[in-house]
Amino acid sequence: MKTRKKGKKSSGVRLLCLAAFFVFWMIAIVWKLAWLQVTQHEHYRARAENQRTDSVQISPLRGQITDRNGQSLGESNLTESLFVLKREIKDPEKISRTLAPLLGLNEGELMQKLTSATGGSFWLRRKLDHENAKLISAAITQNKLSGVHFVQEPQRYYPHKSLAAHLLGFVNIDEEGQAGVELAQDKNLRGKPGRAIFETDGRRQPVNFQDVPAVNGPRLETTIDATLQHQVETIIERARGTTKARSISAIVLDPKTGEIIALANAPDFDPNVRPKRSGDQEEETVRRNRAITDVYEPGSVFKIVTYSGVIEEGLAKPDDKVDCQGGQITIHGRTIRDSHLGTGVVTVADALAKSSNVGAIKMAQKLGEERLAKYVSLFGFGQKTKIDLPGEVSGLVNPLKRWSATSYASIAMGHEVGVTALQAVTAMATIANGGVRVQPHVVRRVISEDGRVIFETKPETQRVISEQTARTVTGMLEDVVTRGTATRIRLAGYKVAGKTGTAQKVLESGGYSNSKFVASFAGFIPATNPRFAIIVVLDEPVGLHQGGQVAAPIFAEIAEAAIAAYLVRPDSEEYQRQIAAAQEKARAETKAEPKPETAKSTATPEPQPKKTAAQPQPTVAVAAKKPEAKNAETGRQKSEVAVAATPQRLVNTSLSSASNGTMPDLRGSSLRAATQACARLDLKLKVAGSGTVARQFPAPGARVKPGEVCRVELQ
Repeated sequence: MKTRKKGKKSSGVRLLCLAAFFVFWMIAIVWKLAWLQVTQHEHYRARAENQRTDSVQISPLRGQITDRNGQSLGESNLTESLFVLKREIKDPEKISRTLAPLLGLNEGELMQKLTSATGGSFWLRRKLDHENAKLISAAITQNKLSGVHFVQEPQRYYPHKSLAAHLLGFVNIDEEGQAGVELAQDKNLRGKPGRAIFETDGRRQPVNFQDVPAVNGPRLETTIDATLQHQVETIIERARGTTKARSISAIVLDPKTGEIIALANAPDFDPNVRPKRSGDQEEETVRRNRAITDVYEPGSVFKIVTYSGVIEEGLAKPDDKVDCQGGQITIHGRTIRDSHLGTGVVTVADALAKSSNVGAIKMAQKLGEERLAKYVSLFGFGQKTKIDLPGEVSGLVNPLKRWSATSYASIAMGHEVGVTALQAVTAMATIANGGVRVQPHVVRRVISEDGRVIFETKPETQRVISEQTARTVTGMLEDVVTRGTATRIRLAGYKVAGKTGTAQKVLESGGYSNSKFVASFAGFIPATNPRFAIIVVLDEPVGLHQGGQVAAPIFAEIAEAAIAAYLVRPDSEEYQRQIAAAQEKARAETKAEPKPETAKSTATPEPQPKKTAAQPQPTVAVAAKKPEAKNAETGRQKSEVAVAATPQRLVNTSLSSASNGTMPDLRGSSLRAATQACARLDLKLKVAGSGTVARQFPAPGARVKPGEVCRVELQ
């Protein structure tokens, strides 16, 4: 009896233990399942998807970059790229033998890549040109090559090649910005990538293809005017050949808005051509935006700071007398001389007009070191302008505590400081804008595909000097042009204000070179109602090297192009009357002329560029007729702005030049004349507006080829 009870008890314990085991076992399974499906869900889902899918990223079309009038400066087109899915390969030897010659690859190296155990896919060649892609596609089809696929990728393209290259920058093969606006606005321009996804079955055979489309980047509108930019580039490249300068930089800036209308460096480069290799010093130098990265001693251009400060503080007036001491002065044992000795007692205005170093030093003595340092800072020297471009440097200005006993004298005449061309033209623009400094910029706005404005530049402003001081200094800078160091500038009907600069280059070993110079001219036009602030900087011109000799004539050419392109109202009332008469006559001639037959076949209407509030509207055409100037070939009076610095154009841009591959100057001509000129050059004419030609692209003097597009705007 006891034995039976004991056996039952033992069985109950075993059953209880077994039940407990099963309970714990079930709990463990449930916990494991919960851990796998909840906690580790994403991890294993990704592993499973990775095992059954392969994908290739598809780059979005990078946002278009345009000039201020909608002219495309940079855009992206779809190209074919070739890649391999290794799991689909059946005959790697056949692939290597067929494709290696077409791709310019080593057959053995390609074979090794195709048969290696690592990686599921790899690129064979990205962004093939159209003809090569056709040949490879035919070879793949003809030889039935499995595992080799095409996918479309964007390729950045700059339709005008080197136009505004330093400002635009360039991208790498992955469409990532590497310089210029492309780098500064990379996030805005990129868009959102897509993917090409390949699904496979248990035997690793493709069963499905899914395309996740990319979202294209928005459009970026710059402040640049493509037509004027081209003209500026043509002018400085031609001048570099004449002056033998190592490089030339030029900037055209709107002093009221801070918008950069043109920024050019010579030599330049084609951003369509990718850099050959990193570390190439020569190539990096050419691609560097020297207008914002290269520092130079400005020389006499910097005197605008000294004179502005002394007038703002009420310490001098333009007609006050200053003793220039025969053109030399000794300070703490250091003798400083004027470039032209013999200057005695002159007015303050004459001291600036004649660019007297002694006169500038006398003004600095009145101002004192602390106030001089204050105005150097207020005008923006020693700090970045905050332009929306990468690579800008702040220049070189020593803090006041590090000035020597003669530093104030050196700084007053533009030595012991290092500036960029952009800093110098921004300072000049400050005077042109009534004493208010406006942050320079090259990006106007970023616009989404649906037309929404994603971003719009709102430049910072700061008052530097009073409006009265700015007007006074403007008058003195006019004297520089009319009877000072820049008398080579003569723009008929317009007053020009500006300052020349000539500085000896600093040697690496210390001291100054006697044979290497930086020549510059910074100014604005028209002086009475400034529309453009312009600077030209030449590095190491050979032979003539004074700013008034080499930089001022280039300034005059650029100013001529700018006022003509924007139909800027002249200062002279007499010229205004002449222009009004010329316009009336041109309108009458246009109405009287029959519509040419050739216009129907060659002229394509183009929408009028949209004008914005930030773009001042021209009121009067600039092309004033000179009463006695006759065109020898047509007998008609030639309409152009007279420039005494360049009495003869270096390039024949008359309408008669339309047969030699040189773009003629169409401005002021009728639609009929423009159509005939383009027909002689076999150009496709696109027209906007009505009246006479006010603007054109390509610019006068540019080399053109048959089939190119010529755009004209009539007003």
